[in-house]
Amino acid sequence: MPEPKAFRATRSPLIGLSALVISDEEILMIRRGLPPYVGAWSLPGGKLNWGETVHDALSREVLEETGLSVRLGSLAGVVESIDPDGSFHYVILDYFAEVLGGDLRAGDDATEVQWVSLNRVAELETTPGLISYLDDLGLIYG
Repeated sequence: MPEPKAFRATRSPLIGLSALVISDEEILMIRRGLPPYVGAWSLPGGKLNWGETVHDALSREVLEETGLSVRLGSLAGVVESIDPDGSFHYVILDYFAEVLGGDLRAGDDATEVQWVSLNRVAELETTPGLISYLDDLGLIYG
């Protein structure tokens, strides 16, 4: 009888979510307080938890990071973030969202939160690829 194959652990990408919240020519941005990319400006969002819907997860993450409740709109795009050293691989679903209410404040793993003029986003130190992504969507000119 042949030997059973050894169990081989596999790694899979994680699903991340982010919100593109735009109002009056400004975009909602957070400064990351945890790895990866600590200190960089990015869109609010986070990881999808097991058993959680995309809508519930993204609404929760935006509320935790910004103090704002949002309603999800359509899918804006899909982005991958892969660490060259192999420490992470995220597939990020990015949704348009609109603010329903709340009080703007940084929370959870965001150290700062602010509305940034679309014509000034390229001046910020952002997560890799964010400026070109926003440019591809026609939101800014990077």
